[in-house]
Amino acid sequence: MFFAGRAGEVLGGYFGRRLAVVALVLLLFLLGVVTGAVSVRTMEQSQVDEVAAYLETFFQGFQSQGIQRSVVFRDSVLATTKTLFVILLAGLSAYGIIAIPLVVFFRGFVVGFTVGFLVYEMAVRGLFFALVAVLPQNLLLIPAILMAGVVCFAFGLTQWRTRFRDPDAPYSFWGTLILTICAWFVALVGSAVEAYLTPLLVGLFSGKLF
Repeated sequence: MFFAGRAGEVLGGYFGRRLAVVALVLLLFLLGVVTGAVSVRTMEQSQVDEVAAYLETFFQGFQSQGIQRSVVFRDSVLATTKTLFVILLAGLSAYGIIAIPLVVFFRGFVVGFTVGFLVYEMAVRGLFFALVAVLPQNLLLIPAILMAGVVCFAFGLTQWRTRFRDPDAPYSFWGTLILTICAWFVALVGSAVEAYLTPLLVGLFSGKLF
């Protein structure tokens, strides 16, 4: 209990000293979400029909054949690991930190587009489906990516400002690495949710939605 409380204080102090970076990362993510949702409206009807047909085919196959949960888990872990590695590498290289806002924005765009399309195409049913199929894993995956984005962007920005002469760089490096690894473990749980819980929820409700 003491350790957990102490860890919470340390993390709170760490992110509290970097509120500007936290606000920037959150803003970029939200801009991505809004852009993704709005972009659904710019799609041609043929594109909308094509995506809708793909979703219908997918869920028909899901109901008849199911999915390989181990494959979904592996693919999700690999995708998230690649994303976090790119963020970490961009932060450590300092001059590559511009990649971090792009990754965060793109992640927001994907979420916004997915939810926006479901709601646009299926109205209330789409919103309900987003709650059971998109929300559960993203409650963990998104905070993990945002956390890594804040930590790595802050480190890279500090190194860039000091021209790599920051006397606390070794300590900052290990702190950045440890927090990114913590974010990876959070994402790992999110991948497990995506592979084992989300299909369960989709299986329960897909028959009522399609």
